[in-house]
Amino acid sequence: MPHARVAAVYQPTLNSELRVIDKENAGGKADAINAGINGARFPLFCPLDADTILQRDSLKLMAQPFLEDRRTIAVGGTVRIANGCEVSSGFLTHVGVPTNLALFQIIEYLRSFLVARVGFSAMNALPLISGAFGLFHKDSVIAVGGYRQDALGEDMELVMRLHRHFRLQGKPYRIKSVAYATCWTEAPESRRVLKSRRVRWQRGLMQSVLINRELLFHPRSGWLGWFAIPFVFFFEGLGGLVEVVGLLFIIAMVALGLISWQAFLAFMLVAIGLGLLLSTTALLLEEMTFHTYPKTKDLLLLFAAIVLENLVTAN
Repeated sequence: MPHARVAAVYQPTLNSELRVIDKENAGGKADAINAGINGARFPLFCPLDADTILQRDSLKLMAQPFLEDRRTIAVGGTVRIANGCEVSSGFLTHVGVPTNLALFQIIEYLRSFLVARVGFSAMNALPLISGAFGLFHKDSVIAVGGYRQDALGEDMELVMRLHRHFRLQGKPYRIKSVAYATCWTEAPESRRVLKSRRVRWQRGLMQSVLINRELLFHPRSGWLGWFAIPFVFFFEGLGGLVEVVGLLFIIAMVALGLISWQAFLAFMLVAIGLGLLLSTTALLLEEMTFHTYPKTKDLLLLFAAIVLENLVTAN
C-alpha cells in the first residue's frame, strides 16, 4: 500500500503483540492507515479515530460475521455520542446526554445506525462504514488498492470501491453492519466545527459517488446501485437543497394564489409529522433494543430534541 516514508518501527521486548509505526506526516488518515495495513500481521484490521472509545465486547461482536460467513470482507459497528458521558481509563463508565448542540447529533446518529444502516446491511448494500469504527479483511482492501489519499471521505470511498470490485467481477462477498458492536466518540459542540465537518462529509459523499459512478444502475450492482447509492445521493447529498427549493416553491405558490393556506398548512404538518415519526421510531428502537439511556429525564430530553429539531428544520 502506498504511504509516506516510515522513519522507524518500535516493538517493546515485554509485549511482542504491540507494534508502533513512526512515519512522516503526509496524506492524512488514509496514508496512516495504509502504513498500518502494511505493518499488520493478521487477516483483519480495525481503523479507529483518535477519540474512539470501544465498549469491551465490541471487537468480539465485530469479528463474529467473519467467522459465520467467509464471504464477509467488512463490518461496521454503531457509533454513539460520548458528550455528556463519563470516561475513566479509556472506558465509558457512565452514560448521559449533553444539553448543547451534541444532543441533536445523538438523534441523527440513532436514525443513521439503527434504521438506515441496518436496512442497507440486510440488502448487502451498505454504502458506508464509519471511520470511527470498522473491521476489514486485509487482503480484500489490498486487492482494491487501499485507502485513497485524495478522497475527502476516504471511508465511504473505500467501501464503495470494495462493492464495485466484488460486484462487477461477480465475486460473492458480504459487507455488514452490526448494531450491537458499539463505540463512542466526541461530537462537535460548536456550530463552526459542526459546519466544517458536515461540509467535508457532504463533499466526500458526492466525490465517492462520482468516483464509483460505474455502480449506478449497473446490471450487477443490485440494491446498492439501484437503491442505496441513489438514496444517499438524493436524500443526504442533495436533501438540503431539495428541501429549501421545495419550501420556497410552496411559499411562492401560496403568494401567487395557486394553492391555499390550508394546503400549505397541510404540507407543513405532513413534513413535520414524517420527521417526528422517523426520529421517534429510532428512539423507540434504541430504548426497546439497547436501553442505553436508563434515566427517564434523558429520554424526555432526547424526545424534546426530536420535536425542536423538526420544528426548526420545517421553519
